[in-house]
Amino acid sequence: DVMHFICAINHDLIKKNEGLVKFENLKNYPFISREEGSGTRNIFEKQFKKYSKLNYVLELNDNDSIISAVSESDYIAVLSESIAKKAEDAGLIKTFKLKDHPVIAKRDIYFLKLKNKSLSKLKQKFWDYLKKNV
Repeated sequence: DVMHFICAINHDLIKKNEGLVKFENLKNYPFISREEGSGTRNIFEKQFKKYSKLNYVLELNDNDSIISAVSESDYIAVLSESIAKKAEDAGLIKTFKLKDHPVIAKRDIYFLKLKNKSLSKLKQKFWDYLKKNV
């Protein structure tokens, strides 16, 4: 799962930069972060060393609150691709990339099941789909 910067659909960053933003421009906008200890924040701060130069102004503990705050302000934030894409498809936010850092951070997602436990037909179909497509 890749991390993406997000902003409001009418944000100045998108208007001026057509989706590819220089990191220096990010420092001019307030940044919303997940709470300390969250997986998203840990991965982002571990893999994207420039994070400390961002203008941190707010910590929120769930993705919906971040999307809501970003969609109605000039704030920017980072969310996982799976969450950001749903919000973008719903017309709530826009994702954007950094010119010098097309991938800011990414994390592996693991699917587990008990080895000796049989699955229902539906669960088995889903498991087979995951093995084949993910």
